[in-house]
Amino acid sequence: MAIHMKANIVKSFGLIVLAISLISGAGFSVQPDAGLFHKDRFLMELGIGFHQPQANYTKYVDNGLSLRWVISSQDYDFPYIRYDGELHYLGFKNDVHWENLDYQGNPGPSIRVKNSEQSLGFLIGPRLMSPTRKGAIRPYIGIKGGFFVFFETITWEWEDNNWHWFDEEDDDDNSYTDVIDSEFHLGWMLEIGSNVTLKSGCGLDFGIQYTVIPGITRPEVEVPIEDEMTFDDVSKTIDADYVSFYIGISLRNPFEN
Repeated sequence: MAIHMKANIVKSFGLIVLAISLISGAGFSVQPDAGLFHKDRFLMELGIGFHQPQANYTKYVDNGLSLRWVISSQDYDFPYIRYDGELHYLGFKNDVHWENLDYQGNPGPSIRVKNSEQSLGFLIGPRLMSPTRKGAIRPYIGIKGGFFVFFETITWEWEDNNWHWFDEEDDDDNSYTDVIDSEFHLGWMLEIGSNVTLKSGCGLDFGIQYTVIPGITRPEVEVPIEDEMTFDDVSKTIDADYVSFYIGISLRNPFEN
C-alpha cells in the first residue's frame, strides 16, 4: 500500500512537471528582472529528486534518490543555447542489518552492515532554452552524453571500543568499506525542464530526465516492474533505462555584472 501510494505521488508530480515544462513558454504574470537573462551567462544548478528504473535488471533496479549538480554556460553568439556539464547520482539498494560476532564460543560485539548500490555519471551536452521574455519561467530541452559508473559497496561499522576485533594495528577507524561490484557504461540523457528566475539572481529549477544506457543488460523476458511510471510515452520511445524527476535551485555567478 505504501509503495503504491508513493508511486502515485511520483506519477502525479511527473505529470505536473511535464505539463508546466511544455506549456510555460507562454509566460506567467510574475515578471523577472528586465536584464536578468543577459546576466546569467554562467549558472550552477543543484537538484534533488526521485528516480525509477524502467525494467527488471539483474542489479541496480531499486528506485530511490537522485541528485544533480550542473554547471551551465551560455553561448556567446546564440544566447538561447547553453552548454551543460553535469554530475549525476542515482541511489538504489540501501539495506542495513546487524550481525553478532562469536569468538572461541564467546559472544562478541555487534556490527552494523550496510549493503548499498549507487551510480555516478558525468555528462556534457547542449540545452535549448525558450526565447520567451513574457515571464520568469523559461522551459528548456537538452541532450547530454557521457559515462556512468555503477558500484555496489558493503560497509561494516562497529563501536570504538571494539576496534581490536577487526584491526589490531589501527584503532582510529571504526568502519571498513569494500567495493564488491562495479560497472562502467557509456550513455546519454534527454532532459525536459524549466528555470524559474527571480530578481535576486537565483531561482528554481525542475524537470524530467530520461537516461539511456545501452550497456545495461535487460532480462531476456521483460517482466513489468511494480508500479511502473507510464505517464507518458517518451520513456518507451527512446527505450530509457531510468526516469528521474528533480527540483532544485539555480544560482547565477555573483561576479558577473
